[in-house]
Amino acid sequence: MRAFLPLFFLFLSAASQSNTTTAQPAHSGNLIESGRTWQAGTTLRSEFAGITFRIPEGFVAQYDPESSGVLMQRATDGVVVGVWGFSEASVDELGAAVVELIAKQDVSLYPEKQERIDERSLDATFRAVTPQGIGRLVGSVRQAETGNAIAVVALGSEQAGDLPDVVNVVTASVAWKQPSALEWKELLAGRAFTGSKNDSDYSSGGAGGYGSYASTDKSLLAFCDAETYAFSSESESYFSIDGASSSSVSSDAHRGRWWLVADLAGQAFLILESTEGEGYRWPVSEGETGLIVNGRTYQPTNEHGC
Repeated sequence: MRAFLPLFFLFLSAASQSNTTTAQPAHSGNLIESGRTWQAGTTLRSEFAGITFRIPEGFVAQYDPESSGVLMQRATDGVVVGVWGFSEASVDELGAAVVELIAKQDVSLYPEKQERIDERSLDATFRAVTPQGIGRLVGSVRQAETGNAIAVVALGSEQAGDLPDVVNVVTASVAWKQPSALEWKELLAGRAFTGSKNDSDYSSGGAGGYGSYASTDKSLLAFCDAETYAFSSESESYFSIDGASSSSVSSDAHRGRWWLVADLAGQAFLILESTEGEGYRWPVSEGETGLIVNGRTYQPTNEHGC
């Protein structure tokens, strides 16, 4: 998200009708990936999210891995467009996530207008206030029958009157197909994984003094079926210095519903919603020795966990 903030402030300093889409075959286009720049008129394609859209006239685009979205800027007035798409998301979930993403960057958003055309379409306009100035945000969220969804927002100064038109141009170019990321969830359903970590340290303090530390941590993540999960972890640590020692044990456990979703560039996230109402969003990737979840490597196990 850090890459997004300078762009947002740039349009403020430089410048001091909705479309409902249904599932249809996606066009061919450039695959969305990090480290590339695309010019106006380029069609961008995400097989993971099952979404295709086109860059509007006058804009240059890049994928930002920190915000998991495609960011575009118009050089003439600094207007910024952000596009976020996921293989699975509701209109309300995606809309709230994007608003939260922007609001966390010292940007205060004040709703001006909201229109829900149907259960798969949501349009909104906000007044955007930052320490650098006042602007406006116009956004649209669309969901396909296949469950994938896209959010398009345009940020500009109060003088930028074409923000709704820019958003409509992007949403009108959207085409949908079945997200390939849905296959990942099928591979995990019914399987369980364990992750463990051991750490130790010893140091000599001189004059007969010394200190030692040891810890062990084990986690079990079970995908009970295509909808429910169970997670448990237990850690133990031991510390000793000059003959005095202490130890501690802690544990955690929760269960509920799970989703595995991918963004436009195929970055995967494990979404957990516990029965206690807690939510977790853990990045997932495939490592050389196992499944990496939230920075920890997990191996397949025969433990049930459910």
